[in-house]
Amino acid sequence: MAKRRPNQSAGVEPSVRIFTTWTPSIVRAAELAADQGYMRQVADLCDWLLGDERIKSCLDTRAQALFGLDPAFERSGDKRRSGRAIRALEADEDWWDSYPEAENSLLVIWGILLGLAPARQRWDNGGKDHDGRVLAKPAFWHPRHLRLDQSDRWMTRIAASSGFETGEIELAPGNGEWILHTPYGPNRPWSMGLWRGLALLRLFKWYAIQDWARVGEKAGILVATADKEVETSHEQRAALAKDIYSAGRDAVAVLPPGFDLKLVATVANSKEIFDAQIAMANEAIAVSIRGGNLSTKVVEGSRAAAEVQERTGDQAKLRFDAQAFTTTIHDQSLVWWAEFNFGDSGLAPWPVYPVEAKKDLKAKADTMAVAVTAAKELESLGLELDREKFAEEFELSDFVKVADGPAPKLVLPMQQPPAPGQDPKQTPPDPDGGAGAPVENARARQHRAQSGADNGQTYVDDVAEDVAAHGAKELMATVAAMVSAVRNAESFDDAKKAILAKYEGLASPARLASLTEAAITMSQMGGHLAVREDIPELED
Repeated sequence: MAKRRPNQSAGVEPSVRIFTTWTPSIVRAAELAADQGYMRQVADLCDWLLGDERIKSCLDTRAQALFGLDPAFERSGDKRRSGRAIRALEADEDWWDSYPEAENSLLVIWGILLGLAPARQRWDNGGKDHDGRVLAKPAFWHPRHLRLDQSDRWMTRIAASSGFETGEIELAPGNGEWILHTPYGPNRPWSMGLWRGLALLRLFKWYAIQDWARVGEKAGILVATADKEVETSHEQRAALAKDIYSAGRDAVAVLPPGFDLKLVATVANSKEIFDAQIAMANEAIAVSIRGGNLSTKVVEGSRAAAEVQERTGDQAKLRFDAQAFTTTIHDQSLVWWAEFNFGDSGLAPWPVYPVEAKKDLKAKADTMAVAVTAAKELESLGLELDREKFAEEFELSDFVKVADGPAPKLVLPMQQPPAPGQDPKQTPPDPDGGAGAPVENARARQHRAQSGADNGQTYVDDVAEDVAAHGAKELMATVAAMVSAVRNAESFDDAKKAILAKYEGLASPARLASLTEAAITMSQMGGHLAVREDIPELED
């Protein structure tokens, strides 16, 4: 049985009017007042900060990046009944009618800027479109009305419908009527807001703009000077100053004896000074709010800069904003929505925004291609590769299946030394044959069982394999020594010297060329023999 919705406190939000010209001393006073629990001045300061185009733009970017996504909802509590709650939020659009983007954005923006953002839930009957369910519909409540008392209770001023303040009531976060979004935690949340750093940057930028405007207004100043040898009275100087001040455009002035008129012009590099000050403030603001300024600082398109900004700045902030906002809405609003409409607060679904960055498939494919090529090169040198760990290291496990059992090893055929008293050119006895009797090895038996053409192809393949093994044997020691030298080198010069030293021991090209020539000759002879086996009449 659903419980009735809570009674709304009488009264409305008081008027918000700000009459403050900010200076460093007043900013400091606002900080001291906030530390004593009074949010009025610091909230007014945040209103002023939102008047800066860079601050407002960066905060809007963070909020719009989150609320431009459609959330999904995770079940909570009883699976069958929680399914009804999720259908109500998604299909019946309880979520979008209850939590409009405009109010959500205010909660997120003020939560980031001030460290806290209150809202008052206006529970309302959704009508037939929502099967009579009540909807929260929270509305942003300006934090300038808040005060934290000595008992750590949040109090808020409230006004009658006429607009006049009538006193204070308790603002209890999560009681069904009030929401207090504190993304940095409930302990002194204002101290973690970005306003503390942004206020001085905003002042610095504001002063630079004002000074620049004044320089433009006073690009040249007329200064009248008097000769020290000529006596002048105060009345004469005052009358001359008044005449110069009131002179119209293209005016002509006749100076009394002893006076001189000069034009003092502004230096030409004043633009560079003020422009640099404003640019510095804008960059610092972007770093403070978005975690980086690469997307606004880089002049030309740079994929690397965009990736760094996304990974260390925007993407990290998006994930943080999503988790903080959904936790607040679930714990302070959706639990009551589930209680009022389904009789069980435990059925409140968890909103989940798809904030994880999509994988760069092209970069992943390039990485996989390079990794596979490197694996082939390692195995071609006779090195054993743990393929399972290799797949995990390069994140290939999701779509590459490693065969069960130990990873196959590449074993290069090694030439066995002849037995004592045996002719090195004689074929060693086959261990599978009878002891003391002439036997055929496995390769000979294979040749005997095949046709001439098959024998010829098999022989050529065997020759190629044996020659490759001998070549690898010639190169393996030198290559392994080079790899070891590079790994143990402490500097680039040491590695270079080690490589050159090991390279001197590399098998000579003549040796490798002779192996290749022998392989070609033996393959040709094998081909002729295979033809003769299949066509005996050619022997004549």
